[in-house]
Amino acid sequence: MAALHAAIQARRELVVSLVSQHGVSWVNIARYGDPRRTVDVVYDYRNGDWWFTSIADGARIARAWNVTGCVQAIIWDLGRS
Repeated sequence: MAALHAAIQARRELVVSLVSQHGVSWVNIARYGDPRRTVDVVYDYRNGDWWFTSIADGARIARAWNVTGCVQAIIWDLGRS
């Protein structure tokens, strides 16, 4: 999660928080401005590989090694209104 957190922090249009609760850590990401939507992203092990996934619906975003792809997918998702 540290690599994703750092990659998001480097983006001026996004704000990020690293959250930890009950032994589970995730990244909360929002876009500055209107509308202010957020995405919560966690690591999830599925089918023999680690993935960045959305907490809200369990959708896979990108493989855990693909931080850049994950960031791009999140930016695209947060840009939709």
